[in-house]
Amino acid sequence: MSCDEIRLAAAGGVIGLVGALGTQSLCQAAASPGVAHAYGAAVVRAPACRPQQLRLAVGPPVAERTQQETVVLAVGNSSARRCELDGYPVVSLAAAHGPALPFRYRDHGDQMLTSARPYPVVLVPGGRAYFGVNKDTCAGRSSATAGYLAMFPLGQLRHSLPRYPVLGYCGTGDPGHVVDISPVEPTALAVLAKD
Repeated sequence: MSCDEIRLAAAGGVIGLVGALGTQSLCQAAASPGVAHAYGAAVVRAPACRPQQLRLAVGPPVAERTQQETVVLAVGNSSARRCELDGYPVVSLAAAHGPALPFRYRDHGDQMLTSARPYPVVLVPGGRAYFGVNKDTCAGRSSATAGYLAMFPLGQLRHSLPRYPVLGYCGTGDPGHVVDISPVEPTALAVLAKD
C-alpha cells in the first residue's frame, strides 16, 4: 500500500485533518518524542508506539516567513510504557465538515521545516515528540480549509487545528497545493529549519 493509499484509507469517513503513521513498509512510522534520539551511538530501543498510547496536541506557534503556513504538532505518550516512533508521520488534511483535501504531500524539508534525516526517538511515559506540516499560502483562491489532525491508518488519533495559520486548499497548479512534512523530532525547535 502506498502513502497516498494510506492517506485515502485514513480519510475515509473521518472528518478533519487526517494523518497516519506508516509502518515499516513504504511509509515509516513518525519519529518519537523526547528522550533517546538515535544519532549513530548505541541507543536503547523500545517497542513501536501504539495508537492507544498516544495523544495529539497542537504545538507552539511558529514565527512564519513570508507566505508560509506552518503548524507544529505534539505527540504525547499517555501510557506507563516507553515506546518508539521512527520516521515521518503520514498526514492528510481534511476540511472541518467535509472530506479529505487532495493536496500533494511530501516528506521533505523546506523554508520552514528541517531537512534532517529521521531517527528513532524513544518516548518515555509523559514524554512528547513533535512534527510539522507546512505549505505556501494559496496564490489563487482557496476552496476549503483544513480543520483537524488525526494519526494512524484509520484516524484513531485526532485533534483540531488552530484557526491560524489558515491551511487553505489550493488547486493543482498553485504553489500552495504541496504540503511538506517534517520527521518527528524530540523538540519543537528541531522541527524547524535552521537558518
